[in-house]
Amino acid sequence: KLKVLNERLLPLKRDDIQKRLLASALIKMTYVPPPISLVSPPGSGESRLVFKYPLRQSGVQFDQHESTLEGNRRCLCIVSMERLKCIPSLNFSHAELGNVSCHLGREIPLI
Repeated sequence: KLKVLNERLLPLKRDDIQKRLLASALIKMTYVPPPISLVSPPGSGESRLVFKYPLRQSGVQFDQHESTLEGNRRCLCIVSMERLKCIPSLNFSHAELGNVSCHLGREIPLI
């Protein structure tokens, strides 16, 4: 054998080796559509429909803090100028917080 690495029967150049390595090492990425056109926030005196999504977090530590601080179920929210697609719940184990569950609440339209 001539110890040639490609079908041209010539030693590979640095660019050829890099292309081969990238082609074999990288997985096929799924297509990501272009982003939705950016919408400017409403100016002073303008009104625009926006959507609020409560971010519900639960777990032993969250429940203890809620009862101790009497937070009346206050939570973080995501405010978006476009409707969000369905986002699945996220459950994970945290080193300090224990088992944590996060999910988006029901969409609340605001004007």
